[in-house]
Amino acid sequence: MSDDIKTPIVPVENYNGNKIFAKLEGLNIFGSMKDRCAKYVIKKLFATGEINKETLIIESSSGNMAVSLAMVCKSYGLRFCAVIDPSIAPINEFLLNNSGAEIIKVDAPDENNSYLKSRLKIVEDLKNKVKNSYWFNQYGNPFVREAYCRTLGKEIFEQMPDVDYLFLAVSSLGTISGVYEASKMFSTKSKVIAVDVEGSKIFDKFTTTKKHIQGIGSSIVGKHFDFINLEGSIIVSEKNAIEECFNLVKNYGIFVGGSSGACFAGAKRYLDENKIHDKKVLCVFADRGERYFDTIYNDDWQRKILEEKLWDI
Repeated sequence: MSDDIKTPIVPVENYNGNKIFAKLEGLNIFGSMKDRCAKYVIKKLFATGEINKETLIIESSSGNMAVSLAMVCKSYGLRFCAVIDPSIAPINEFLLNNSGAEIIKVDAPDENNSYLKSRLKIVEDLKNKVKNSYWFNQYGNPFVREAYCRTLGKEIFEQMPDVDYLFLAVSSLGTISGVYEASKMFSTKSKVIAVDVEGSKIFDKFTTTKKHIQGIGSSIVGKHFDFINLEGSIIVSEKNAIEECFNLVKNYGIFVGGSSGACFAGAKRYLDENKIHDKKVLCVFADRGERYFDTIYNDDWQRKILEEKLWDI
């Protein structure tokens, strides 16, 4: 499988004198930036001898990482087990079912009204049960940080060495930790800013708000957080994230997922709140909008969330 991935950077908006650009990671072959990590790490594991052709690869994910790993493992002839939950988008479940992946779906939410800890318990049990198995662990595997540093991060600074601010949505924290490391290697001025949504516990561990958008936020803080010293962070509402998704597709022809809408919303708000002007700004858009057609782009789903949160969408 080729490692020669180059996704484009496109201009989006002039905002208060700032030039905002987007890196369109949804143009990776399997639809998201997770492709980079899945390919890099699996290749690395074979090179180091940590896995072989009989190894079962295990990961807890109901989103892009599960899809990327399923497709990469298929290309290597590896078995892959995805531990998913009921919040999975129908299209992701369809892709997993048709990739040959083994699937375990948990149905018991944890104390955070999330399924993540329940999924991780299944992963732990499976690791102990299957001797020749490997937990990919997007929340703490150092190869994940290395992957994003040497692929996405390096590529960003090759394409835009003079970028002033980099905005990335956060979840497992693997992407932002790798890009942060790359910023210290390849840039002397770039600042890396994290964007999260209400309901996530990464920057607000006491929140009781329920999170709905997939692909951003988490009920735990991944170990990658220990390896970064971010220049800033901002939390946006899910309402604002969805509004920016529609803004991007209607006004700029960019069809992206919820984390990208949040990233764009967070960038603009951060620039406003910090009175930043005349800078070159890059938002990393993690994936395409198709996988969210049944959720953030669906009127019925929006109405359901409106009833829960009293939004006026």
